[in-house]
Formats: sequence, structure tokens, C-alpha cells
Amino acid sequence: MNPPKTAIAILSWLATSNKLYTVRADGELLASWVQYTGAGMLRPECRELIQSSNSINAPKAKALECFFTAEVRAIYNDTEMVNPGCTNKILKVNGNDMSMSIRVNATEYFENFVCYAVLPTQHDIQSIDLDGSSLPTPKRSIHTVAVIGDTGCRQGPSHGGLYQSCLNPSLWPFKRVSHSVYESKPDVIIHMGDYIYREGPCATFTDSEGNEDQIAGCKDAPYYYAPTVPENFGVWMADWFEPAKYVNKAAPLILVRGNHETCSRAGTGYFRYLHHGSDIECVDPYTESPNGRATQPWAVDFQDFQVGITDTSTPPNKSKNTTQAFADQLNLLGHYFERNKKAALFGAHYPYYGWGTYDDDVTGDGGTQDICVNMMEASQLTDWGHMPPSFDVLLGSHIHLGSITSFEDDADGTRNPPQIVMGNSGTQFVAPAEPPNDIFGLMVKQTEVMYQYGYMIATRMKGGKLGKSDKRMKNRILSEVKRDWWLMEFKDEVGRDMVLCNLELKVVECTNFGFDPWFEEDLNE
Repeated sequence: MNPPKTAIAILSWLATSNKLYTVRADGELLASWVQYTGAGMLRPECRELIQSSNSINAPKAKALECFFTAEVRAIYNDTEMVNPGCTNKILKVNGNDMSMSIRVNATEYFENFVCYAVLPTQHDIQSIDLDGSSLPTPKRSIHTVAVIGDTGCRQGPSHGGLYQSCLNPSLWPFKRVSHSVYESKPDVIIHMGDYIYREGPCATFTDSEGNEDQIAGCKDAPYYYAPTVPENFGVWMADWFEPAKYVNKAAPLILVRGNHETCSRAGTGYFRYLHHGSDIECVDPYTESPNGRATQPWAVDFQDFQVGITDTSTPPNKSKNTTQAFADQLNLLGHYFERNKKAALFGAHYPYYGWGTYDDDVTGDGGTQDICVNMMEASQLTDWGHMPPSFDVLLGSHIHLGSITSFEDDADGTRNPPQIVMGNSGTQFVAPAEPPNDIFGLMVKQTEVMYQYGYMIATRMKGGKLGKSDKRMKNRILSEVKRDWWLMEFKDEVGRDMVLCNLELKVVECTNFGFDPWFEEDLNE
């Protein structure tokens, strides 16, 4: 089905091709979830707090309001676009009624409205109930963190016309990954970005009788095709909200923006539904200059560790002089985390130390590439001349594989944080290639790579205390565990162990459970 060329044709085409899987009545709840937000950090008093040398001594109430904010969000169908508001929605927090407010009303291509409620931070939340259905509760004390990324189904003319069979759960298994994450019972889920990949019509073929039709794997699947077919809710429902319903029920979310959510792509829906702040109009970070309007870094401060996020959907660009602006964001979070003296996970969609093959290199003949050189350049412009030392581990996605890479110490003794890439939660993989010996001058100490769909569970382990999961580690000297450390479990789409790693003081040790990435050289052995 080719995209239409006129406004009238677009409306007619959307009515037949971009319909939701189930006909919904107006006012019906389409999706609901709880997400951590960075809205508090944008307030002047919070910006002052994050930059202050006395942040560690700040009143607990103010710290929670700035760095531990969360919202309930809900999408309701509104095909008639009457925009009835949210006053009649039944939200109960700890059994008490709580009002919801409108985040955004229905529009021509997003025929629904979004309600939200900012959750209280001054006391523990034991239960959240929306329209008779329970939602996960935010917790200050976190034990397990799930990480996923690049979950959408690739469909469209980009990258030489790469396609997935979006209707086949074996070839696009995000729904199975979502369910496995739910079964893992995490306390918080971090999505590293790239929710939407349906950027063009389904591919076609000509049958034996000369008739043209769409291929079976994505026949009649929703899509958008800028600029002729606008971004629309059918795409968001198919690529995210329907398969992610298990994730939304499992735990509160930290949602990172990817390059597929820029304003020229699926940014309208991202700001409408998922953006961590109150803004609903799409804006790209530092698009034209370092003085341009941009989304700001944000943090979630849990009891025993902290998570920092920057928006790298539009990465640093030397020609536009934005590299230092991104380095300044690293400085902001790095100094704040340093003063807090807690373990810190730092997340950005583009991995700072990422490697792999390019999407277009379908054979892998181009070999391993330093995918995100511009990110690495920004890290060298920080106050330390490298990634902030308060970052214990780097989280990213963008490259369509799963990997964990640790590095040798620098000559001056600097210990570099390991890079985890979780770009393997649904989107079509890149071709395999041999891991590199160095990344932008950093010597690789150890790397584990997984060309298999899945997710990661990171468990915060207390020093000196052992759990059942520890016994799977072949190289953990249990008697020497003195400090808190992380157990990183890389799981496949149905929750089976692929690789287990422990992370302590930026040192990584991994056990591979028989998972061997395929390389062509193996055939010659």
C-alpha cells in the first residue's frame, strides 16, 4: 500500500490502514502506567540544589520533590475529539481519591487525551488504583532494575529497505520480552529509547499472477511516512503501548528518548505521552546551537543509588558547536552524583563507548565501528577530561545488539566505567562483527556481546550478603565481598540466562552460559 498524497486521501487511508487492533469506545482507557519524571529539576530551586555544594545536606522534603518525582499517566480514547477532561477519572492512591489533570487533548491524528497525576513524595505509596485496575508503585528502596531498549519493529524504506515481520512474534519478539520483564518482577524499568520503527509502508511483492500485494509479515500494519502520512496513534499503539502493556504493569518506568523520537520522526508522540517533563511540544536538544532550547538532564535519586539521564536523541555536533554543551550536562550530573556519594547509573540513548556494525552493513563486511565518536568527544571536554568518575556504569542502546564492555585503567590510574548496550529488545539486529580491541583510545578489557533478543536485570547486592543468584557466578570470590555491588543478568526473550556479570568499583567479571556469538571465522576452525 503506497502512502497517499493529499490530505483527504490521508484521512481515508488512516481510517483503513492505521486502525487500532480493537475498536474502542470513547472514554475507554487505552493505556496507563507510572513513570519517574524530571520535572522537579527544572524548577529554579531544584537547579540551585543540583548545582549547590550543599546538596547533600538539603532538606529531605526538597530533595524528594526535586529528584524523586513520579506521575500516573493514562490515555483515553476520544475519536469525536470532545476533550471531556479528566475530572471523572477514578484514581486512588493508598485508598484515597486523587484528582487527575489533562496533559494533552485529542488531535486529528492522535484521537485520545492524556490524563496525569503527580504522586506525593512525602510518604510511602502502598497502592495505586486507576479505574479499578492496580498500577505499580514507586519505591525509594530499590533492589532490581530492568533495562530494555530499541523495542520497535523496523518497517520502512530507510537503511536500504530493511524490514521485520511485525506480525510474527518470533521475528519481532518485543511482546515476549515485555512479558518476561513482567515475570522478573523488577522494582524499576529503564527504557533506553527508540520506541517507534514503523516509518514507512509495508514492503510489497508481485505474485505469480502479476498482482501486487503487501508481504505477509507486515500486511496492513500501521505506519507513518513523513511528510505524506503523519505520525499517528496507530503506530504508537502497535509499536509500544500494546506490546508494552506487561512492562507498564510490572514497575514504574524511566523513559529515555532515542533518535527515533526526534521532532522530524516520532517526537510528537514521545512528548505527548512519554516525555519526562511537562512540555508537550516537541523540541530537539541543541539543534542549532549550544544556546538553543533543549531538554535538560534529569535524575532519579533512590535510597541506595541514583540514575542520571541526558537527552542524546540529537547527538553532539562539532560543526554546530554543541559538543561542549553536552559536556556541561555531564558536568552537572557528575558533580551532583559526586557530592551524593552513591552508586550512579548514567543513561543516554547513544552509548558513549559504543561499537558494532552499521544498520546498512547487512553482511558485516564493514567490520566493527566506533559508532558514537561524537559522544566520546563530548566526554573528553568534561571537567575531568573523561567521563565523570562518579558514574559507575554507562547505559545505552541505539546499536542493535546486547553487550557489556569494560576497559583497562588509564595510564594515570583513571578507572573507566563499563558500557552496557541494550539495543536488543525487539528491533532487527545489526550484522555480527568481532569486538574491538579499543574504543576511541580506551583499551577494552572484557566484552560480552549478544545477538539475541532480551533484556537485563541489575540487582543491587549488599556487601557480605549472599543470595541464590550469586551461586551462578563461577568467578565471584564470595568471601571477599565487602562493598555493595551489582549483579547484571543478561536474559533472552523468555528469561533464560545468557550472560551474568558482577560489577564492583567499575570492575566487571562475567560468566557466559554457553552463549557464543556467531562469527564467520568459526566456520574455518
